[in-house]
Amino acid sequence: MSADLWELIIGLGGALLSALLGLGVYGLRIAAKKVGNDYAAGVMVRAGEAVQRAVLEVQQTFVAEAKDRNGDGKLSAAERKQAAAMAAAKAKSYLGSKGLKELGKIFGLDLDSFFSSKVEAQVAANKMVTSEKKP
Repeated sequence: MSADLWELIIGLGGALLSALLGLGVYGLRIAAKKVGNDYAAGVMVRAGEAVQRAVLEVQQTFVAEAKDRNGDGKLSAAERKQAAAMAAAKAKSYLGSKGLKELGKIFGLDLDSFFSSKVEAQVAANKMVTSEKKP
């Protein structure tokens, strides 16, 4: 074989190898993003489930007792604030320190604001479901 043919083969082989390596790195980046997104989504789902459980627990204990005690079936503003704080604290405890650290690290969130808004949203969702069940 001539030197020109070898140069062509080596050149094409190098280009092919570079392309394959580039595709491999691109594929690894996509896989890493997918795994990262799946992990982040899992953390967020667990946080949402923790809030859901915490709101239900506070509803069944503190809120129900306070409404009965008040006689009018309503919570005062201070009791609503206390119930929300209790639910947020319970949700945080369900996730534990490692879960909270991961949540903060992945999303860069102010965890107090995050849990406060999640609790409010869950309470609103529970009220909508409850009001739909009433005739």
